[in-house]
Order: sequence, then C-alpha cells, then structure tokens
Amino acid sequence: MEEIPTFRNGTKDKLEKEKENLAQLRDLLHRSDLMTQNMLGILGSFETRLGSPSSGLSPYLECMEKLQKAVQYFNKHNQDSPEMADVVSLYEAGRNALEKEFHKILQTHSKPVPAVLMLDVFSAEDDEEPPIIEHFPQRVHNELKLISSWLQRCDATTDYLSVYASVRSHAVVKSLQCLKDHLKSGSRDSTRDSPALMSKFSHTKDTLSSKKALKRMAFVKKASTAIMKSKAHLEAAGSDLKDEGIDIDIDIYLTSVSALLKLIQSEWILMQGLLPDKHQRKIFDMLVQAGLETIVREGEQISAYIKRATLRHNTAAIINIFPVLKHLRAIKPEYDVTLENCQAPTRAKLPTLISTLDATGAKALEDFVDSVRNDPDKVSNMPKDGTVHELTSNFLEKGCLGGGAPEIDFAGSRTMIFLEQLIQFADVAGAMLLSQDPNLLADITNVDRHLLKLAHFLTQVLSNLALNLDNKSETYSDETLKSIFLLNNYNYMLKTLKRSGMLDVVHMWNNEVSDFLSNKILEQKRIYSQRNNVLELVHLLNPNVELKYAERIDFYRKEYTKSWSRVLYYLAENQQPAVGIAGADGKLKDKERQIIKDRFVGFNRELEEIIRVQKSYSIPDPELRESLRKDNRDYILPFFRSFMRKYEGSHFTKNPEKYVKHRESDVLRFLNNFFDVRA
Repeated sequence: MEEIPTFRNGTKDKLEKEKENLAQLRDLLHRSDLMTQNMLGILGSFETRLGSPSSGLSPYLECMEKLQKAVQYFNKHNQDSPEMADVVSLYEAGRNALEKEFHKILQTHSKPVPAVLMLDVFSAEDDEEPPIIEHFPQRVHNELKLISSWLQRCDATTDYLSVYASVRSHAVVKSLQCLKDHLKSGSRDSTRDSPALMSKFSHTKDTLSSKKALKRMAFVKKASTAIMKSKAHLEAAGSDLKDEGIDIDIDIYLTSVSALLKLIQSEWILMQGLLPDKHQRKIFDMLVQAGLETIVREGEQISAYIKRATLRHNTAAIINIFPVLKHLRAIKPEYDVTLENCQAPTRAKLPTLISTLDATGAKALEDFVDSVRNDPDKVSNMPKDGTVHELTSNFLEKGCLGGGAPEIDFAGSRTMIFLEQLIQFADVAGAMLLSQDPNLLADITNVDRHLLKLAHFLTQVLSNLALNLDNKSETYSDETLKSIFLLNNYNYMLKTLKRSGMLDVVHMWNNEVSDFLSNKILEQKRIYSQRNNVLELVHLLNPNVELKYAERIDFYRKEYTKSWSRVLYYLAENQQPAVGIAGADGKLKDKERQIIKDRFVGFNRELEEIIRVQKSYSIPDPELRESLRKDNRDYILPFFRSFMRKYEGSHFTKNPEKYVKHRESDVLRFLNNFFDVRA
C-alpha cells in the first residue's frame, strides 16, 4: 500500500512537468505566431521600405536575420509543423526580394563610363596618376555590398552573380560604344554635359585644370585628325571600309582596344569585396566576354576586308592591317595579366585574333610580291613623258590629302609608296612574315630575325620591281624616252630607299642593292647621252656607294657629248671642213661663206629638233633634273661660244638674222627648260 502514494506523487510530478512543457510550447508558438505576423508585416511593406535604402535596407536585413534563425529553429525542433512551411516560404520570398533589389540597384546605376573620363585616362602623362574609373557612388556600392554579403552568408543561389555579370558586361559594351560615338562626332562635351550621367558620375564634373583640359582636347584632336587622314587615304585609294559594309575606323578601333583593357581592369577592382572571392574568377570571365567578342569581331571584319583588298591588289587598303597588329602586340602583355584568372578560351581570344591578322597580312604581302612581278606591260598605262606621274608625286608628298584620288600609272611608284609605309611598321611586318614559318632563320644569331625576314621580303620586291620596269621600258619605241623612264624610276627608288631608312634594312639581306640601283641610274644617263642599246648590268661589291657613284658620274659626264652629237657636229671645228681666214680685203671666198651658212643652218635645225623631241621629256626629281641640265650647259655652251666668236662677225652673209637665229642667252634658256614639261 505504501507504493500507491509514491506512484501518485511521481505521476503528479510528471503532470506538472508536462504542464510546464506545454506552457513553454504555447509561449513558443505564441512567439512564433508573433514572429510570423511580424515577418508578414515586414514582407508586406518590403518594397516600400526598400524604396529608401538609407533607412530601409538595414532594418530589412535585420528582420531577415531573425527569420533565418526561426527557420533554423523549426528545422531543428519541428520540421513537420505548419509554421515551418510558413516561415520557410516567407524566408524564401524575402531572399528573392533581396535578389531582385540587388538587380534593380545594379541596373539603375550601371551607366556607361563618360567618354571624357576615358579620354582623361588616355591623356594622362607617364608621371601622372590616371583618373580612377568609379562606377558607383559610395552609397550604392555599400548597398550592393550589404545585399551581396547577406546572400553569400545565407547560402543563397548564385543567380544574382549571373545577373551581376550580365549587367556589368552590358555596361562595358555600352561604354565602348559611347566612346566610339564621341570620337566620331568630334565633340568633347556632349557626353560630359549629359544630366543623366552627371547625376551618377559626380566625379566627372568639369573641375579639371586648364592643363588637363588642354591635354584632353589635344587627344581628341589627334584622334580626330588621325581618323580623317585614315579616311582620306582610303577614299583616295578607292578603299573605304564602309563601301565594304564595314563601319570601322582603324584609329577608333585601336582606341577601343585600349579602352576595353581599362574598363575590364576597373571591373576587376570593382568586384573585389563586392562579390564572394570564390566566385570572382567565374563572374569576371563571364563579364568580359561581350567586350572581347566586340573587339574580336571587328578585328575579324578588318581581316576579311584585307583579304578582299588583297584579291583586288589594293595595296593602299592592305597597309591598314599593320597599325592594328602593332597595337595588339603592344597591348597583349597587359591583357594577358588582366585575364590571367579567366578560363583558357577567354585568354586565347586576343592571341587568336593576332594569329588571324598575321596570316592575313602575310598572305597579302606574298601576293604583293607576285603582283609586282606580274604587273602587265600596257602601253596605255605608260607615262608619255617617261616620268613618274605628277599626281603620283603629289600622292607621295601630300599623303593623299591634296585632293582627289591620284592616278598611279605604273607599278614603280605604287610599290615604293607601299614599301615606304610598310617600313614604318618594320618589326610588325617582320614578325608577321616570320609567324608563318617560325623555324625559318632559326640558326641565325646576333641579328633581329624579324628585320632579317623583312629584309628578305624587301629584296624580293625590289628585284621583281626592277625586272618589271625593264620589261615595261621595252614598250617605248623611242630609245631616249626609254632611258628617261628608267632613269626617273631608278632614281626614285634609290632616293626612297635612302630617305625612308629602308636601305639599311635591305642591306641586312643584300648589300648590293644600293650599288645595283646607282649603276642603273648611271647607265641610263649614259644611254640617254649615247642613244645606244642597254649595256649589261654591272654588279659591284663596294660598301662605299657614294664614292663609287661620284666616280661613275664623272666618267659618264665625259661620255655625255654624244647625246648632242648631231648638234655638236655643226659647232665643233673637227667635225667640219676647214674654213680659211678672210683675205686682205676682209672678204671670204664664196665656198667658205657657204660652209659657214650651212653650219648655222644645220645647227639651228638640229637644236630646234632636239628641243622639239625632248620638250615632252620630264624628270620630276629636282636634283637629278638640275644635274642633267648642268651637264648640258657645261658641255654645249663652250662649243657654242667658240663657234659664235669665230663666225658671227665674219660677214659671211648680208642677212645675218636669217642664219644667226639663236644667241647664247637663247641657248641657255632652252637648256634650262629641259626635262620640265611645264616650261
């Protein structure tokens, strides 16, 4: 019987304990109901409260923290309760709302970088700190960081990260387009003065010093001038990219490549501390894709355009590939560092584009060599005065900016103009050629292999050009005009080689080129004087080209008399029957008077004939032209003076004006007007 009270007491204790547990459960449920109601109230006013982030975001995140703890509690103590489902639903709704708010804030404030800010970055001096590209105001950056940090801690999905990559990627592309439009318009202030942009980029207000503003203006002017020159050059050569359906300016493209690098570098800095470390590489890889694809796509369009230009032998257009490759090679190391955290396909985009352009350019140069060799010998295309075409000369001197498109009548000038432009990109051209056969010249040491390969290419072109010019000269029926043509062209080639510095490169492969051209020039001067057949070419191995040139000039000047052989026949005493001295009465015999008359008549006839024939001959190079004129003066005038002194006052005729038609001043004027079609 004693066990009954003990049992009753134990049962009573258990009931009391259960009552206490029940009371605690009721209290917990009550608190859960209150929390649920609070969360419903919070979520119900979520959008309103988030409309003013400075006062609403932090309280909202505090509520989300409490809701997260409730989820953890029910998940631990009562996963099957209806309250658990309600709390989880509320929590997920709140998290989704945060992701949407992250997208909204990001979308609202992701504006293109003002073009003037990009120009300030480019125009910064080497010893100056370039302006910092700040994409968001500090307040916006803090809000995005708060939301991103909370989403990261609560193990949310990474959808918001993909949204970040998409929005920022679009902003990069939009920034590039704004810069292009700004440069095309030539306006320095259109982007800067936009109220919409100014409200988001307060740091870009015009607080620049006058020095910095001037540098910005200078950069825009330089870029605009370069663009205009590029367009004028292409239009003059009939090679406008827009005619091919390609709206690309080379200079703007190069600026865009540099701008993209600065933009993606700033994007990498922006995501530091804003996005989870473990996701930054992936998101950055996604973010840069659109910008890189824009640059690669436009580069491939340039490559396709160059291929079409190659098929048309449009050398003026082909030259555009070299500044592109030069810039891409120069900027590639910075791109490599910036993209080192990206995946291999992303890192390979720029090197692949460079390889594509290398192959396109190398093929263009290869075809250029063939086109020089195979340029047709058309009589209709040959200059009638045996000169480098006057408009071609203007093309070279004025860079195609002097008016309409020049007429390039033969391969010589067209080729040398191209080579003179090409030598400005010697390293790029050499690397381009060598890239197609990297093992070529592998055994060469202590020499720049790129320049050596270019020297080989230049030697091929010059060899083909010399052969082509010789073949073209055969279309002339006038041997003298043929000599003038070759003389002009070889002189033009040699001067271009020396002036451009190309000769130094060529000598890396063949040190006989200068001697070859010098001797061709001298040979044609002698042929002009002799009117004989072309002599066999003499190849000299002499490093002192200038001395050899001077020696041969002296030699051929002595041989120059025969160029005027028919004129000199009547002036030189040893070419005519002797005329005796007048008798004591001062009179000449009839036979002697007739001989003198015949000599004057013959001289007048031959002088007028050579003037008539050669007045159409032109030598555009001033130095060469004056050299030949001096040769004529120094040789012809002494004979003429001697002839006139002896016979002018000999009373050989009653009508001296009939025979003495030309005084020394007349002959001098004639000689000074030789080789100038304008005279």
